[in-house]
Amino acid sequence: MTRHGTSPPSVWTLMYAVGRKVIVPEPERSIKRREILKEALDQLVERELIIQDAFNRLKKAGKSTLDRLREGANKEFDKRWVSAIKKGNNLKSDEELQELLRKQGVSLETIRRQWTRQFMTTEYLRSRIGPIIDKISREQMLEYYEKHPEEFKIDDAVEWQDIFI
Repeated sequence: MTRHGTSPPSVWTLMYAVGRKVIVPEPERSIKRREILKEALDQLVERELIIQDAFNRLKKAGKSTLDRLREGANKEFDKRWVSAIKKGNNLKSDEELQELLRKQGVSLETIRRQWTRQFMTTEYLRSRIGPIIDKISREQMLEYYEKHPEEFKIDDAVEWQDIFI
């Protein structure tokens, strides 16, 4: 989430949009491009601040803890991302995958770094926030919900129309 409470487009969403070659006319394209780049930059800065905090705390716990987190992130990348992309594009080898990525102007190592850092951020936040969330009871959630109805209000998105023939 950004400071404004909206979910920014992920790097993967942006890469997907670039891969589809969505055509937007000027000047909307330049405006949208600036918005996307700003949101992506905000997301990267937030993630890097969290990673920095994680590294500082994990270094105190010992180098092996940080190494295990990095190793786990790399294994998950191979298991989730690499295998899904290979399967989705009917690729048989790492060389075919690297060629596909090269044609799109990115490298496997760049994507691996971004993915693993995001994974490490998520796991770190889960470990820091999870214990706090587990302490919140259903009654506390309901009480908060009842005291803050404006936060849960969703404007109607559908308009009923009748057509008579």
